[in-house]
Amino acid sequence: MPAAELKMQTPASKRPEHSGNYEFIHELVTTLVESGQVDVPVLPEVAARVVALANSHEADTQRLGKLITADPALASHVMRVAASAAYMPNSPLSSLQQAITWLGLAEVANIAFTVAVQGKVLNVPDQRSEVLAMWREAVCAGVWARELAGLLHSDPGGLYLCGLLHEIGKPIVLQAAMDASRRTRTPLTLKERARLMNEFKVAVGAQVVRDWNLPEAVAIVVRHWQQPASAPARQRETAMIALAHRLSEYALNDDSDLARSALLADENAAGLGIDEAGMKGLLNRTERVLAQVRTY
Repeated sequence: MPAAELKMQTPASKRPEHSGNYEFIHELVTTLVESGQVDVPVLPEVAARVVALANSHEADTQRLGKLITADPALASHVMRVAASAAYMPNSPLSSLQQAITWLGLAEVANIAFTVAVQGKVLNVPDQRSEVLAMWREAVCAGVWARELAGLLHSDPGGLYLCGLLHEIGKPIVLQAAMDASRRTRTPLTLKERARLMNEFKVAVGAQVVRDWNLPEAVAIVVRHWQQPASAPARQRETAMIALAHRLSEYALNDDSDLARSALLADENAAGLGIDEAGMKGLLNRTERVLAQVRTY
């Protein structure tokens, strides 16, 4: 898929900003969120086991390979991603163990987790294109987080997971809002749905982290990436995800000169010790990042 097709498109026609139903749906969603009754999709067992293995002291390539190959559909998808030109294998990959040897345990674990989870996240009836755009942004942020981890000598596997899931609450809030809208026959506009997602994404994202038993770093990033200085711990990692989010927006939605100039002066980049030359080097990797996003 060409890079241009990954960019979110602005509708040509003007859409209504208000439906007259927003406050009613807002009240319904608020009740769901505050009572912890938002319907969070169940994390696939294989995804949960991949995360647990990748974060354990007993992780090894043989165990990861056996875990993934136990699910033939997952193994096939992981091999397709790993063998793609985006991951630049020296020669054709013929086995999962070869892919793990080439890419490393953490990278293959991240591919497996992403593949296993995306079907759950994308399952929002009648809103697939909107949720697909969110998922592309999530994958893109994860890939950028891994690029930053390499530059700043941090854990690439952990940072990728944080980048992938930093806005995991958004599609789940959308699902809750659309369920309420359909149930009560009260339509919402695009802007009203966006308001709901932005208001509740952190609280719902925190619920997802708890329900999925994800690492502490993910929980901190979900709550604090928009204001890294407010994080009670892991402020450096949180600032890296804030920067990965902006890099994702640049790559997918707005690669204008103005957006590039803003990134070169990004305060999180400066706080992480990335100077203008370092940021230019990162931005030169944009097509490589997009190539990896296209593989999913």
